[in-house]
Amino acid sequence: SSHLWGSSSLICPRPTLPSWGSAMAATLWALVALTTAAGSVGDQVGDVPAPTHQEWYSVPLDHFGDDGLQAKTFQLKVLRYSKFKKCGGPIFFYSGNEGPIEGFYANTGLPFAWAEEFGADIVFVEHRYYGSSLPFGNATYNGTTSNLKFLRVEQALADYALFMRDYNKACSETGLKSKVVVFGGSYGGILAALLRMRYPTIFHMAVAASAPIPEAVAMQVNPSSFYEAITNDARDADSRCPGAVQKAFAKLYELFHSGKQSDLDYVQKTFSLCKPLKSEEWSHFMQYARNAWTEMAMCDYPYPSSFLAPLPAWPVKAACAAVLSGSEDDAYVAGLAKAVAMPYGAPGQVRRTHLQSVHGSSDQEAPSCLDMYELFIACADQTGCGTGSDATAWDYQMCADMNIIVSSNNETDMFPDRKWALDDLQAYCAKTYQVLPRPRDMQSRFGVLDYLPSSTLGKDILGSAYSNIIFSNGLLDPWHPGGYLEDLSETVVAIKIPLGAHHLDLRAANKDDPQCVIDARAQEKSLMQKWLRISPVKGSADLII
Repeated sequence: SSHLWGSSSLICPRPTLPSWGSAMAATLWALVALTTAAGSVGDQVGDVPAPTHQEWYSVPLDHFGDDGLQAKTFQLKVLRYSKFKKCGGPIFFYSGNEGPIEGFYANTGLPFAWAEEFGADIVFVEHRYYGSSLPFGNATYNGTTSNLKFLRVEQALADYALFMRDYNKACSETGLKSKVVVFGGSYGGILAALLRMRYPTIFHMAVAASAPIPEAVAMQVNPSSFYEAITNDARDADSRCPGAVQKAFAKLYELFHSGKQSDLDYVQKTFSLCKPLKSEEWSHFMQYARNAWTEMAMCDYPYPSSFLAPLPAWPVKAACAAVLSGSEDDAYVAGLAKAVAMPYGAPGQVRRTHLQSVHGSSDQEAPSCLDMYELFIACADQTGCGTGSDATAWDYQMCADMNIIVSSNNETDMFPDRKWALDDLQAYCAKTYQVLPRPRDMQSRFGVLDYLPSSTLGKDILGSAYSNIIFSNGLLDPWHPGGYLEDLSETVVAIKIPLGAHHLDLRAANKDDPQCVIDARAQEKSLMQKWLRISPVKGSADLII
């Protein structure tokens, strides 16, 4: 279908929502047998087939330095699904982001939906320093920052470009290489767009879903917009919800600062926390509770999912119902406790996330209480860094690469006021990693100077600089205010999905998908065919594995 100038905000009537219920060259390749499936176990997002190959690809530790006669290298994990690969078909490449590649493989169904139709090869490559792709092995995270200096966006981009240069071989029948479409969601979406901008002869189109470049690279977005978007999502679910959440947080602030241990004991019991509380723990507790809403808003999908945490369908609506099931007599504190427990796992509830399913690990033992220091780690990214070594990597990147500033103010959002500005980030990063965030430097390093919303450069100039990029944003996703919401040209297109959460369009089709995300995927496929001049495969040519 033709694309109208401006932006594409797809019509998407809101359905009746369910009520809340239970909660380098070829010599560098090494092909190994894949022993774990990456299907979508226990998660109603459609079937994602297991990879046909797991491989390892060697890359330089430092693409831009001089290591003398012999450059240091390490290996990146590669997952490949080549069942439908045909001569002349495209390569669908996923630019791995901040976590093990298996999780993104299992949660990115869109390339698989198109693979057979276009004879496509599907490749997922893990991001350096995440999952199993560790430059220094077990010593990568040795308690110092000396091993982290090669964790940079431009190093990761060069990894992917080098990989694809070597992987994309000319077809023997045509003598031509494949056209490459790079997919990515969130940080991966930023990488996808940057790959198209920086290496346009290697990556021929990008689908960048939920990619907040203006926010993460330019810091041009109001810091309060993130939590305001979560609040708007809650208001759409139930108009009474934000007010009740606000009342609960206000009461909790009083209880933390009353000077009475009995009040703190009440909070500990109500929120099923493992350890007795102290008044000085208010900041961490508030961030822990706020982060629960962040996870639910990002994963506000129309069906149960377990991407970030095991959640029901429309989890924000479910969380609001939980809050409002509480009593106004206790200012909805008990109700808020139920909502906060949803992504963390209520005591007695067995937790099983996608990564556990992918790796074949057993269910976690049902917790008897919730440890807010294990479940939420305060870091440079106020929206959460996760846990484990991947969290350390992302924390470092938020200091050394992208600088995301978000804060709640209790005026335009339902969360307690918490100041977090550039000076706070700089102080944290200098103390933790001995690096100083420099937002202006990022734009130069990433090669996106002036490729940002601007009053001095018109869209015609910005749009003519690049081509073949789709920026999609779900309007339920709290990251959408930080993204491109208007077209920059006829070939740098913005698609808005009213009932979409965090990169919903990249997920596998589901019977409960709203019409707007179905339309978004159809538009993305249509633009791919138009821009790259590719058509569905014909005949029954032999598959190439």
